[in-house]
Amino acid sequence: KIHPSQNRTLSVYEGLCLQTISDYEYSFAINGESITPNSCCKVIGESVPPRLIELICRHITNIEEGGQTLNGAAEQTK
Repeated sequence: KIHPSQNRTLSVYEGLCLQTISDYEYSFAINGESITPNSCCKVIGESVPPRLIELICRHITNIEEGGQTLNGAAEQTK
């Protein structure tokens, strides 16, 4: 939550970029109502980066389709 080289906290935009949220279309709203700035910051800080979720899902799909495992070996069917 603290900027690495300056004496300040991260901006909301910097948090969005670090969490890769800025790379995706995302709306901070509940039932069409915008959430408070404080809630927005909390959501950003506690979120799992969407890019990480995307990579994990792609890898799982690849394994299910008979692709490579994490260690690079071909998946063996029993």
